[in-house]
Amino acid sequence: MSSPNSKFLYKTAITRNVAHSLAKEALRMEESAVDIEKAKAQHENYKKVLSDAGLKIYNLESDESLPDCVFVEDPVVVVGNRAMLTTPGHASRRKEKTEMKKVLKRIPGMEIFEMSLLNEEALLDGGDVLYTGKEMFIGQSARTNKAAVDVMQSCFKELKVHAIPVRDGLHLKSCMTLAGPDSILCSTINEGTRSIIQEVKNRATEKYNFIEFDIDPKRANVVYFETPNGSVLLHTRMTEEADIKALDSIKADKKIMVDNSELGKVDGCLTCCSVLITI
Repeated sequence: MSSPNSKFLYKTAITRNVAHSLAKEALRMEESAVDIEKAKAQHENYKKVLSDAGLKIYNLESDESLPDCVFVEDPVVVVGNRAMLTTPGHASRRKEKTEMKKVLKRIPGMEIFEMSLLNEEALLDGGDVLYTGKEMFIGQSARTNKAAVDVMQSCFKELKVHAIPVRDGLHLKSCMTLAGPDSILCSTINEGTRSIIQEVKNRATEKYNFIEFDIDPKRANVVYFETPNGSVLLHTRMTEEADIKALDSIKADKKIMVDNSELGKVDGCLTCCSVLITI
């Protein structure tokens, strides 16, 4: 059973449908072909898993003019009853926050801030934000800058906020994610990811169990949350020996494999596709 005071006892999830335009127009670090119908089917299953776990789903319709709009994690960061609408690092994604703001207003008790109104120079993708319940690590990547880190610290004053240089991969959570209340799953596959892990260790003010394995960085992206019936971990398909060892090292009452392979072709990870909220 989860504690009623848990920072990860989520009640609500925001998701958004896959735009058909994603296949050809979504941003990606490497050229790839996406089976759009398969991507949509996989995302429907993702939403069903969250719903079956007991979360109330606020699902937004897709917008064909915003091919990356399924990745709802980037235009907003939510902690408790406070939501920061971000200014995503890539200009093509900045209109995604319009519908996000509308849905946040429908959630009772939600306090909404807008990064662009606090500092017009600040740029941040939510994929760079790793919230551990005690502190916040923010990747300074190609999409997120120091001005945004300062804005986040001013909004979430009760948390220690740490800037982490990200020189490898798209986002901080492209190679590490929370895998439990005090556990962080990490990919040690190359020097870049190992450098990121060391930076997090150097700046952390709390103790964590770093679960480190030589795995594909996308395998290190998992979704951890708690329900009144226990903890849940969503993970991608784990087939290699190191993948399986990593999964076995994580403590969760229920582990659910969620296939995200098609969205993965446009740098989408499991955490990218939902915003989890405790109210």
